[in-house]
Amino acid sequence: MNRLAVSSAVAVALSLCGCDARKDFSGAYQVSGVLTLTSGGREDKTDLKDLPLVIIADAFESDRLYLDFDCGLSAKMKAGEDGASFALDTKVCPTYTRDSCNFTWVFFSGVGSLEGDASLDFNPNGAITVKCSDGASGVANFKFRLSGVRSSGSGEAPSVPGAQSGDARSRQLSALRAAVMESVRSQLQ
Repeated sequence: MNRLAVSSAVAVALSLCGCDARKDFSGAYQVSGVLTLTSGGREDKTDLKDLPLVIIADAFESDRLYLDFDCGLSAKMKAGEDGASFALDTKVCPTYTRDSCNFTWVFFSGVGSLEGDASLDFNPNGAITVKCSDGASGVANFKFRLSGVRSSGSGEAPSVPGAQSGDARSRQLSALRAAVMESVRSQLQ
């Protein structure tokens, strides 16, 4: 390989590594905030505390992120006047059953942005469709208003939850879903 080709390859690699805004977002976060459910003119709010969120830069697409939150979300980076942010892709989560009701979450949209070096604002929204064996059914719109601090540094490989933290994560998401299901179910009656 000639010297010019090697120099060009190194220059391209360095330039790609130096300006990847996804590295600013990559990491593990503990997010807290509010989940608001709206259905039939009624609004219920649930306080959320220390939910795990892991953001990983996609290895194959230079503008994509993977978010380990609920059923797994993906996002696309966007550049703006206020710096980088990301926009969620629409995602239909697998249906799950609890107390003879089927719940399907659909994430329609949402954005994430950083303040400072490690504080993330994350605001997804969508709808939950509920169908129960007793004939009750309905749709509740949801919106999360979450913020949190990174627990692993920018540019570090985020630690994806292992067995112990996975159990804690499962309990936290189960508590979140239980609160949501109780709220949505009460709106159907």
